Amino acid sequence: MTSEGSSDRVMVETGGEAFVEMMNSNGVDYLFINSGTDTFPIQEGIAKLRHQGRPTPEVILCPDEGTAIAAAHGYFNVTRKPQVVLVHVDAGTMQLGGGMHNAQRGRAGIVLCAGRAPMTFDGEMTGGKSMNIHWIQEQLDQAGALRNFTKWDYELRRTENIQHIMQRAFQVAGSEPTGTVYMMLPREVLMERMDGMAPISASRHGAPTTPHADPQALQGAAQALADAQHPLIITGYSGRHQSTVAAMVELADIIGAPVVSDRVHMNFPSTHPMYAAPRSPTYRTPT
Repeated sequence: MTSEGSSDRVMVETGGEAFVEMMNSNGVDYLFINSGTDTFPIQEGIAKLRHQGRPTPEVILCPDEGTAIAAAHGYFNVTRKPQVVLVHVDAGTMQLGGGMHNAQRGRAGIVLCAGRAPMTFDGEMTGGKSMNIHWIQEQLDQAGALRNFTKWDYELRRTENIQHIMQRAFQVAGSEPTGTVYMMLPREVLMERMDGMAPISASRHGAPTTPHADPQALQGAAQALADAQHPLIITGYSGRHQSTVAAMVELADIIGAPVVSDRVHMNFPSTHPMYAAPRSPTYRTPT
């Protein structure tokens, strides 16, 4: 049985294993993790699938959450594929600190996942509260701590739609302008029993095609540059797509325009004769 737009069913027995298979479905190479009491169902899922000879992302154990998000940010810049970070509940979320600011500023496509304090406590479900810290870690709005820095946040509530929610997370993170999404994963959901899952097709439900500029608008811009006596190019985030750098160099050479570049991405080579300055008042313009 498959749902519309889904691949063939894969055998998974828990929500944690389904999470791993959705990473596989989206071509995730590495899982950057700083673990805690709520992440072990995913770690156990990886261990089980590996024992069965099935593919899993390579686990990169990070000594600090800041290391995890910085590594994911860097690998996204290289691959342009959304990366996955897994941290521990509210404490791990808060420890991300300035890394979230950097990810937002750098338009880093990251599926940032954190545990959530277990919801049950009297044996109603597997994975419920089992130590006093689980009460202390229950926050009124855990996602609110990062909402200003993310494109989307969501709490996984059911195993029946885990493939839909996970694919939506990858789709939002990878759509232009790319950015970080935040998902909370209750331990009970990750440990809930499942009888297989049909992954959503990443090729069908991936990032949408980027809109193209209107030809007439481009012609008008070209004419304005051709007529300009003292053209100046100011770049922002164009260098996040490496193919734009050579085109920017060619344009500057043709029209003789100095280029002022933002420092977040390498939009224009600083060794080029037309390089003017970083776009910041704190930097002195080269003489």
